[in-house]
Amino acid sequence: MKELIVLDIETTGVDFVRDDIIEISAVKLRGGEVVDKFTTLVKPTLAKLGPTVATLTGIQPVNLDTAPMLSQVQSGLLDFCSDLPIVGHNISFDVDFLKEKGVNLPGPRLDTLELAYTLLPKLPFYSMEFLAYHYQFKNQPSHRAMNDVLATVELYDLLLSQVNQISDTQRKQVDALIAKTSWDWSFIFTDNILATNTYQPRVLPTTILPDLTGQDLINPANLNGGFNIFELLPNTNQLNFNLGLSKQLPKSLLVVSSNVFAKTNWTAQGLATYFSLTHQLDAERFQFLLNKPNLDAKECKLLIKILLHGFSDGEFVPGKIYLTRRDEFYLFEQKLAPLTYRPQTLADHLVTDFAGWLELSEAGLIEPDRTVLIPQWIDLDEWYIERSAKWMTIAYFNAVVSSRRDFIHDFISDHKVADPLFKDLNELSSHLTMTAGLLGMLWQEHSKNGEVVEWEARFLTSKNGVALKDNILGVVGALSNYQTVLQSITVSFPEVLERQINRTVELIEYFNCIIKPEQAHKLYVDGRAGGFSLRIIKQAPENIWQTKLSDHRVIIASNGVTVSGNSGFISRILGATELLEAKTLSKPNGENRDMVWVSDLPNPKAVNYQRLLFPYLRHQIEGEPGRNVLVLSTNRMVEDFFNESQPIVKVAHFLSFDIAGNEVVLGEKLAVWDQFALVVNQYRAPYLLGVAPVLDRVIYAKLAFDPPSKTPQLLANERFSNSFTDYGLPRAIVAFKEELATLYPKVKEVWMLDSRLITQDWGQPVRRSIGGFRHVDIGAE
Repeated sequence: MKELIVLDIETTGVDFVRDDIIEISAVKLRGGEVVDKFTTLVKPTLAKLGPTVATLTGIQPVNLDTAPMLSQVQSGLLDFCSDLPIVGHNISFDVDFLKEKGVNLPGPRLDTLELAYTLLPKLPFYSMEFLAYHYQFKNQPSHRAMNDVLATVELYDLLLSQVNQISDTQRKQVDALIAKTSWDWSFIFTDNILATNTYQPRVLPTTILPDLTGQDLINPANLNGGFNIFELLPNTNQLNFNLGLSKQLPKSLLVVSSNVFAKTNWTAQGLATYFSLTHQLDAERFQFLLNKPNLDAKECKLLIKILLHGFSDGEFVPGKIYLTRRDEFYLFEQKLAPLTYRPQTLADHLVTDFAGWLELSEAGLIEPDRTVLIPQWIDLDEWYIERSAKWMTIAYFNAVVSSRRDFIHDFISDHKVADPLFKDLNELSSHLTMTAGLLGMLWQEHSKNGEVVEWEARFLTSKNGVALKDNILGVVGALSNYQTVLQSITVSFPEVLERQINRTVELIEYFNCIIKPEQAHKLYVDGRAGGFSLRIIKQAPENIWQTKLSDHRVIIASNGVTVSGNSGFISRILGATELLEAKTLSKPNGENRDMVWVSDLPNPKAVNYQRLLFPYLRHQIEGEPGRNVLVLSTNRMVEDFFNESQPIVKVAHFLSFDIAGNEVVLGEKLAVWDQFALVVNQYRAPYLLGVAPVLDRVIYAKLAFDPPSKTPQLLANERFSNSFTDYGLPRAIVAFKEELATLYPKVKEVWMLDSRLITQDWGQPVRRSIGGFRHVDIGAE
């Protein structure tokens, strides 16, 4: 019977070099039974145990004073694990951390996260915490190594139970795939290991939107043929409003972000869905992949996922398989999605995401009498700008090579043709590896204060620049050879061949832009992630509102439209020749919330501003007991405040979002507490506010602006006369107003503690833009 090791470690942080291991636990499984255990605390030698990790794990520094050193437990751990497979949730982190510290476990790695993505139906999260909560494990993870190990044992058993439930017909299909792969998890399908328990998933909370049927939301007679702009007060949910409106119009297309599209049950809301080609399944390509004589592990996992979850009554249903990872999206698009649009009848009341809208638009299928509703208008604009940028990273370089190798393996059986192509790709891979390193070094040479650098021709004159140019010439040469051969061959899927050729031609053009910078493109290099990213953007970026939407009747009804009471910002984004009129649709409901503006706070220009502000923040959450959420602008600020405050603050249930964890689990946890203080960064705040109970106060310490490295922010100077006043500030205001609308139904007071909004001239438009609240001014105590 197969034996496995289930392992987990706890650490002082996630940096393999600077942080230390503080606890190791493992169990030995035989079949599904625990037959042996290993657990020990470990004394850190490099890093101190900080308040965040101490709170998260419950391990205190004093607990580690007498713990053995890692060198003292190393041999015992190696003996315990032997060369058995090592199982864990995101196990690479644990094994790689141990390896960095000199403990090399030789057994193969088996990641339960990878298997959960494949076997479990559509879930909002796949963290260990959420899975244990959702499937009601007896052992709930607590960031103590043995608890987490035992929870992982239950997850492994749950995954076995999923395999045990596969029907005989599906089992034959899966077995045929498994026979053609060397996937490490294959045994779970072939060894007939029985689960020891049954698991009952919880019913997940769903958002119930009020039914607006029967309410006259907008009189169609008052709509223009072009853009119709409406401001919604924060007491009206913009998604709910647009959903209700879309059902009242004779023909409508509601366009939302991919996140909203994936997480909403549109059938229950009465709308039909349109999935873009990247989510649809081409029957011929699917059969071709099923019939391949050999499959790599990624192909096998995706095919199993499709067979188990993708079909209903014999028909493939886009979205049922719920692609969860970037490599799944990429593989599905490359090998299974249709290559050209296939006409279909559109329902009168339809919803799609940004990609689906663009596809319908470019295919000319949005009829003149169909109204397009875009509540997340600024998100659509920025999505399109990001989409227009060709992003090059290490992962992209790897995909450039691997996708072409896959093409040769799949379609070229003549070794006389294939072998020279593989040689070209080996040369391409070497040049790309050197190119990546040189781009990183050039960024270091030219970046000031670690910011994104706009590419210039002079960068190519340095030693590294000359070397970069030589390597890119090698890249272009290898790609050109590959393209030339492809133009002379025939394959079973001509459309696949055509796409390979076209994308290679496009790639050659982009690489030539690096060594021949010109006005037709903008290039930006960033090296802050430890590697590099290069963005290449054709100039000037297309204005989708004028090229894709100007011929349609468009409704933008959103909580975030006006800035300082006028529609100048949205008019600039839409490219309107005249100022568009923004009408207010919703009305005050007599339940105005207070927005408290605090003055006389520390000078925001002070070098130690953050250190001066923290005592006041502590005073606020200590002095007003209740359900308080403190929103800070960045993760770093959250970490600094929590680490400094946790040992001294006197608040029942004081926690940061990182400690609190998953949103669904957190919402239930917070609902049973009458008092808590939760610290969260502004990016995570909207997710939290969607599940939080009724709150007494939400305190904003510092309004967040888009980071200057975002593509729309980088291009702001190209699109507007002043990147901050014309784009950065109004963009932040629009986002903040949308967030306040999410918050409005469940908070009593909102406090603003950002000194800049009081002392800086540009702060006043923030206040003037916020309607639906009663503004109260107080001085700091």
